[in-house]
Amino acid sequence: MATEIVWVEDPLTYLYLREDTYLTTAPRNFPVRTWLRRSGYRVIGYEVMEHEKGTGRTAYRRRFWYLKSHDRDLDPEGVYKYLTPTEAVIPSSIGLDRESIRYQNTELFRDDMKRLRAYRESLPPR
Repeated sequence: MATEIVWVEDPLTYLYLREDTYLTTAPRNFPVRTWLRRSGYRVIGYEVMEHEKGTGRTAYRRRFWYLKSHDRDLDPEGVYKYLTPTEAVIPSSIGLDRESIRYQNTELFRDDMKRLRAYRESLPPR
């Protein structure tokens, strides 16, 4: 069970965050943080898990939030200029032990689709 979310940066400064999970046996150590940085990703936050007493090893499923260098907030003219990745979530919806709201399920996504359609219509015909 998650006990807290550690924010490396303020999540509310971003339009969306990528959310993923990591399976580990360490409740506090977060090796993915260094692995993601080496891959060029920006870690925004991660969950700290409660250590469960008992025999044997316990696997923890930890959520973490990050951005890639070509995401909209880091590169406004990049790949995600009009749309978002499928794992994008709304930063204000992130909380302990609850599911985050997917970006594709919001009015923001519908606005993005309208902007994309307007852009495509403005292109000259082939």
